[in-house]
Amino acid sequence: MSDGKYIYTEKEVRKMWERSKPEQAQIAQAKCLEAIVRTKGGIAVSFSGGKDSAVLLYLMAEMWSISSFKDKPLRVFFSNTTNEFVCATKYRKEYLQFIENKFQIKIEYYEIKAEDNYFNVVDTVGLPFVSKKVSRMVRDCKTTLKRLGLKYADIEQYMPKHYTSNSYDEMLAAAEKLRELGFNDTVILNLTKIRADNNIGRRFLPVKYRPILDNEEIELSEQCCGILKKDPMKQAQKELGGLLPVTGEMAADSRDRMTAYRQTGCNMFDGDHPKSKPLGPTTEQTVLWLIYTEQIPIMPVYGECVQNGYSCEGCETYKLTGEQRTGCKLCGFGIMYDPDRFIRLEKIEPNVVKFAFTSKKNGGLGYREVCQFLNEKCGMNIGIPDTEEGFYQKRAKAYAERMGGIASASTKTQKAEAAEELKFDD
Repeated sequence: MSDGKYIYTEKEVRKMWERSKPEQAQIAQAKCLEAIVRTKGGIAVSFSGGKDSAVLLYLMAEMWSISSFKDKPLRVFFSNTTNEFVCATKYRKEYLQFIENKFQIKIEYYEIKAEDNYFNVVDTVGLPFVSKKVSRMVRDCKTTLKRLGLKYADIEQYMPKHYTSNSYDEMLAAAEKLRELGFNDTVILNLTKIRADNNIGRRFLPVKYRPILDNEEIELSEQCCGILKKDPMKQAQKELGGLLPVTGEMAADSRDRMTAYRQTGCNMFDGDHPKSKPLGPTTEQTVLWLIYTEQIPIMPVYGECVQNGYSCEGCETYKLTGEQRTGCKLCGFGIMYDPDRFIRLEKIEPNVVKFAFTSKKNGGLGYREVCQFLNEKCGMNIGIPDTEEGFYQKRAKAYAERMGGIASASTKTQKAEAAEELKFDD
């Protein structure tokens, strides 16, 4: 079962997805119980209100109710990013009550929140668009270019025409030129696909996104998730005695999660970052099947979970009639796969979309400018809501001060006051 540093090969994980839905659910239950028993009840279940975390909490509560710890409260954590759907607040409260009544257990609920909010964080670090990897590479490249006093246009002539093994000599020549100019190994890899050992790496910034590098008005970043969600959660768990985090991550979610699952499996109790992922080997269809068959309540923006015919004889399929995923409502990661998400969001929460698509000079987040640039210069096709330009006085003033180079001790206060005015209640 081993593949170098991996517990499972990718083929083995994909084979797991061929199991029946009931079998996948039973395995998830077993992994929940294993986490409870091995930690002697020392677990912290992550519950965002999304459908995956709702199913996770349902299965974990079910196993908790038959464990020797059933008379003790089950600890549930929610990391409030301040970028959640408005309807999620009421839903989480109602769902926790549903779980307590359903399984006759007590839940000890913790809401974790960073010191800052989403609006202020993205003002500082940049907007989350395209993907975490692309945003990180753009951020690293722009930082280095600025440090060296260069623009991408200055080095574009040295870049290879293609990024395949047949173009190795071109890529290596480009890497050597960037080394002469003072670029670090990470950025050289991002721009040329050449690693420090001169071998071809896997990661590089696609050429289509490189126009962003010379746009001084657009800043992309993947940091908001760490600042608003991961770091506060880690701190809370540390303060509560090193509880084992339990999350609804699935290998099928993404390439990164596939890699992580292959390395650890469902439950990892040792090492620097122990974690439980009982849903790891399950599929989206199994999650939907559990919601449908167990009548698990889901957030209103999902619509209903309904049967969607059969993929084969006896193989029923399921679908959601509303949103397919929730998460952070203003997140632009994966926008290429769901280009109309902000248009749909406008129908649900028009005020927050108006604020997001208002220009920075008017106190908004500047989403319109980013989306237009990505469409025009990077070949994307992001749907842009037809919302009017707003004006948010205190944030507009803070932006004008930043752009004018005015150092103001009150800027942070102004931004906090502005955020207080932006408690959207759609």
